[in-house]
Amino acid sequence: MRRKLKAAVSVVGFILGLAGLVFLAMQLAQYVRAPEVLNLSLTVYLVAAGCAALYVMGNLALTIAYHKFLRQSARAFSYTAILYGISQIAKYVPGNILHLAGRQAVGAQLHFEQSSLAKATFIEIISLALSATLFGSVLILITFLKTPPTLAFAFWVILQLFALLILARIFGKKIATGFALHTAYFLLSGFGFAILFAAISYSTRLSVDHILLLAAAFVVAWVAGFLTPGSPAGLGVREAALIFMLGPQFEGSEIVLAVLMSRISNIFGDVIFFFAAFGSLFQLMKHLKRPAFPTGSANKENPIDR
Repeated sequence: MRRKLKAAVSVVGFILGLAGLVFLAMQLAQYVRAPEVLNLSLTVYLVAAGCAALYVMGNLALTIAYHKFLRQSARAFSYTAILYGISQIAKYVPGNILHLAGRQAVGAQLHFEQSSLAKATFIEIISLALSATLFGSVLILITFLKTPPTLAFAFWVILQLFALLILARIFGKKIATGFALHTAYFLLSGFGFAILFAAISYSTRLSVDHILLLAAAFVVAWVAGFLTPGSPAGLGVREAALIFMLGPQFEGSEIVLAVLMSRISNIFGDVIFFFAAFGSLFQLMKHLKRPAFPTGSANKENPIDR
């Protein structure tokens, strides 16, 4: 019975990963054929490639944070990287939660405890939401209270330090470190979008204040898409949120184009991270000289546990 259940979970994980790749390829094909994208300059393409590299670094930060949240797991980081990199691709499947199910499926095959995975995922969602909320405070200060962006970000730094101290005091250093890594992910994503917008923009000369506003707005839009059920990778929600927040200050066409190029960069970053994780899995199988997902008796020693 246990062997059949494990086989079923393995099939589910494979199907979710494959579906994620299919939907990702469909989105990418649609984006790159857009006339606005085809008419962009080489400089914009190079900046987008740099943003893809930033997104790979952001994914690495997310993976390290998730590994920190797996406090009861004795697995090496390489297994967490395989787990996270392979399962994340399923976020492009409509539903916006299937990558979480895929994480449980892949984790079962790598012999992670399901309860530990579920707890780590819950902590991750709370940490991401909290980090994004602090970025939202910057947007509120700038937009509604007319606070200078540099002063708003100085206030944000104080909030971040205060949050880190509280988390470390109450929940421990690992949770606080994971939260800091989520903040690093948002900084990479937000400022990557701002730099991409600056490369695309032809009607606005961007100042430092504009860059800070763009970065904060992108993070708030990201979490809006993240928390919206049924939206694959926040598709549609992020665009609407950014147009609403940035529309009074920037051209709507530039916002949409920047979001489009940002999505293309994100897709390439996710693909690179996925194949890096898949390559790590292949190396693991080669090193063990046996299937990475053993189906033998549960009483036998698993090389992964050594």
